Amino acid sequence: MLQLLLLLAVVTSSTEGLNCRSCSQGAWTTLSTENNDCYNNAIMTPTTVCVAPQTYCLATFTIRDGQVSGVERGCADPATDYDTTTTTIPTGPDCTTSYSTISSSADTTTCFYPCSASDNCNSLSTLGLRTCTAGSNNCNSATNQGYCNFFTGSCVCNAGFSGNECQTAAAVAVTTRSCVQCNSVTDATCETMTTSTPCPANVASYKFCEASWSHTIDSTGAVIRSVITRGCSNVQQTPDRCRFSGLMDSRFVGHHEYTCTSTCESNGCNTFSPDGLITGSETKAVYCVVCEDKSGNGLCNSATART
Repeated sequence: MLQLLLLLAVVTSSTEGLNCRSCSQGAWTTLSTENNDCYNNAIMTPTTVCVAPQTYCLATFTIRDGQVSGVERGCADPATDYDTTTTTIPTGPDCTTSYSTISSSADTTTCFYPCSASDNCNSLSTLGLRTCTAGSNNCNSATNQGYCNFFTGSCVCNAGFSGNECQTAAAVAVTTRSCVQCNSVTDATCETMTTSTPCPANVASYKFCEASWSHTIDSTGAVIRSVITRGCSNVQQTPDRCRFSGLMDSRFVGHHEYTCTSTCESNGCNTFSPDGLITGSETKAVYCVVCEDKSGNGLCNSATART
């Protein structure tokens, strides 16, 4: 009877599979309420009993541009594993590298660590990654106030926030452009006005100051009305750009409008009256070769002078 029990024990021992740590984790979590056991504390991860044809333990680390982006542990089958050159247990460690430029340039290295010397031998851990333990809000990253630097274990706060958890909002100064703002329809002094006031939105919305001068021309060619406006603008225009157009009111048959506009990029700079001429401190944005050849003799072919 004793011999039968010993024989049964030997058979059981020989068919029992290797025990391996089994887990899978993508990016390192910076939440202090969660764990990174699969990365650096594998002893706390579950154990799996390998079944044939799985005969060894494997730990796989994926490093993307120097940062570990994934860890996987478990049992492996030498006939279907990563090493296609052999059907026996790889000696390892083995690393393969790829470089991709499809969406963004990235250097990805995958390292494989096989082992079979003992149970749970695939417990190799990463080094140097930490969680931010200052609080439980993950540096308030959900509201874009900061993020966890998992190399130092400290929060890095985005502009406008401070504190060990980036929890304190700082007063943010609003930068605005100041422009002369008026129109001669309601203010007869607009043509000579030089006093500027802040624009109604920040400088990202109104970066430029603008002045425009519109002249209404009747069917005889006489200017019957002129209106000047000054204000804030979000579009930069060529200095003293002028254009002809019809009146918006179609009842004025034969009437046209001649409008000149110009922008500048400093506080209170729109005190000029655009007239189609580059004068004073105005800078030409475009230079053109100007010539005329009514005879068709090619007089403009060699013209190079720009104005």
